[in-house]
Amino acid sequence: MKPRVMLINPTIRPEGVQLLQKSCDVYFAPDGDEKTLVEYVAKGAEALITRMEPITKNVIEVGKDLRVIGRPGVGVNDIDLQAATAKNIRVINVPAGNALSVAEHVVALMLALAKMVKKGDEAVRGNDWMFRDRELPMEISNKNLYLLGFGNNARITARIAQQAFDMKVRAFDPFLDRKVFEEMKVRVIEDMDSGFKGADFVSVHLPLTPSTKHLIGTKQFQLMEGAYFINCSRGGIVATDDLVNALNIGLLKGAGIDVFEEEPPSKTNRLLQCNNAILTPHYAGDTIEAKTRCALILVENVIKQLRGEKAEGIVNIK
Repeated sequence: MKPRVMLINPTIRPEGVQLLQKSCDVYFAPDGDEKTLVEYVAKGAEALITRMEPITKNVIEVGKDLRVIGRPGVGVNDIDLQAATAKNIRVINVPAGNALSVAEHVVALMLALAKMVKKGDEAVRGNDWMFRDRELPMEISNKNLYLLGFGNNARITARIAQQAFDMKVRAFDPFLDRKVFEEMKVRVIEDMDSGFKGADFVSVHLPLTPSTKHLIGTKQFQLMEGAYFINCSRGGIVATDDLVNALNIGLLKGAGIDVFEEEPPSKTNRLLQCNNAILTPHYAGDTIEAKTRCALILVENVIKQLRGEKAEGIVNIK
């Protein structure tokens, strides 16, 4: 008898669904509302694949047959890991599947900010041709890039920055073997705050944990005065009000933000009024290539786990 696997609409890429259907009995929940998920998980789901939907304790506890929860990306903040672990449910993610896409987005934001792409577009549309004489764009080549965290997407960002633009890269990651930095010719920063000084660009590549919540605020923005700030990681790492104030008083030249503390951001979010910020809807890692790759990798590992084989990407129970 095939194991029952529940997906949630809108779901993973069709290639992943088709692979899953070859060896599993697949059914769909119509939406990600908690009441809906509670109802559908109780229908005998042995595995649940989510995208960004919150998988709460209530959802997990009704899953009497539930053995696996899969997420086709890195972050598992929306899954109650404690509740899953208590029920011996494996939570599987795909830590490197969208790393290239995120890195490309970071570089795209660096270029868009330095070249004033957003402001230039607005000037032309507003019949302000002389904008070109009032504000000058800059090159990113040979500039200083500081990476907070040096995981998969940060390393790809560093490689692109070095090889394409001869940027001088420094990074902070106290949990990583120092040989990784040496091999990539990246300067190791031992004290996080010291890395902000002299940086032209600062990019966040950290997970959101209790220790990183609001890790970046006014103090750090003061240290990086005159820099561009980029966050394609998690919104909660940055104190939003502090970021807005730093942008409004010119402490920062600009910011590229793909993630927010509240998603989607409310209409009253002050970041929406900052004309020196480029905002995108948390889709840095959502290229068609990355979504397909993540879906296939995740499905392969969910199937392995259901079969009792060794799966990769388990984040809570080894």
